[in-house]
Amino acid sequence: IDPIRPEINNTWELGYKGIVGQRLYVDAVVFKSRYEAFLSPLYVFANPFAGTTAFYPDGSPIFTSPQVALTYLNVGEARVTGADLGLRYYLTDRIVASGNASYLVLDEIKRPTTGSLVTAGTEATAFNSPTTKWNAGLDLLDVIPRSTAGFSMRYVHRYLFRSGVNHGTVPSFTTLDMNYSWRTPWEGVRL
Repeated sequence: IDPIRPEINNTWELGYKGIVGQRLYVDAVVFKSRYEAFLSPLYVFANPFAGTTAFYPDGSPIFTSPQVALTYLNVGEARVTGADLGLRYYLTDRIVASGNASYLVLDEIKRPTTGSLVTAGTEATAFNSPTTKWNAGLDLLDVIPRSTAGFSMRYVHRYLFRSGVNHGTVPSFTTLDMNYSWRTPWEGVRL
């Protein structure tokens, strides 16, 4: 297996970050990344239970007992496109709504035509990331005296995951986070 080289990432971004109308904070960006020596997730290169074994260059076995051998590989070149949008809006001085969304797609992977990656399977080029995800929430600051409260909801779109012996589809999921704190009469103490 070829030695691992450092991954190089050249990214171009175009974005805006600022306040609109004194109540809305915007952080928006689109980007395009080009990777050289793109690193793979963990890759199984020898699995004695599937009939393959790892050997040193002199032909002697690496392991004295059956073990699955894993490594990382440089996949080659990859191109990724994405966009992020974050908003924070002050409905009042004490009520703040916020949200953000991300879009990320693997445009292309160029695998080398020589070397150890030629025989690597699909796990070596797995992206292991959702294409879309978003968060939305609301913060209440002293709406109830001496208290702060809030909630946020997060959604992640399903995606394929492959790394070493672990592989499958991570299903779409949504999480809900709720919080409440009360400022006690003692200086700097919150429950």
